[in-house]
Amino acid sequence: MTSYKGIDISNWQGSINFSEVKNSGVQIVYIEATEGNFFTDPYLQEFYDGASANGLLIGFYHFFSPSVSAAEQARYFTNAISGMTSECRLVLDLEQAGGFGAGELSSIAVDFLEDVKANSGLDVALYTYASFANNNITTGYGLENYPLWIAEYG
Repeated sequence: MTSYKGIDISNWQGSINFSEVKNSGVQIVYIEATEGNFFTDPYLQEFYDGASANGLLIGFYHFFSPSVSAAEQARYFTNAISGMTSECRLVLDLEQAGGFGAGELSSIAVDFLEDVKANSGLDVALYTYASFANNNITTGYGLENYPLWIAEYG
């Protein structure tokens, strides 16, 4: 399996010098595109253009809002990145349970991933952090069939 050095970015970082990112050895940039059905990252286009201009591989992620239907979020996400090229899997960032149990949340996450794949024609993956995964998602609902990216902070 090929290994790459990558970062995930969002509006929290503000404007980014992608030449410096490239020179630091980063090869892949995952860009936050959307959250729920109500927020498109204001830096989405700027980040996409900067990463593209510097020859970085690009992926996109969606921050999931459990209070909004998975199908609606999948449409919102794929519409926001329409016309942009992703060399990487599209990713569901799952960090909130919204009162759902592990089984139901896992099932909803699968619904989102399947809809994104159907809408985009691209492969998908799940991103979360270890303690959230241990407490809020479970096997038996199909989520185990998707690649899992565990956050490494710091």
